[in-house]
Amino acid sequence: MEKKSKILLYISFFIFIYWFWTKLINLYDYPALGAIYELTALIFLIATFLMQFLLLYCGLNQIFQQRSKLFLQ
Repeated sequence: MEKKSKILLYISFFIFIYWFWTKLINLYDYPALGAIYELTALIFLIATFLMQFLLLYCGLNQIFQQRSKLFLQ
């Protein structure tokens, strides 16, 4: 896999783990975890929605690069 693909995979996995962890544990039972969640939730929410567009851009870019290589041969 390319370097970009691995980075996107790791970011996606980290975002998934974050959301899964917040649903698995009742964060408001622990004040420190609740505070960390409140500070990071908006960042991860934005990252969740932006990741879709980033993956779409990278996927389409890769398809068009492969298609241009086929036309040049």
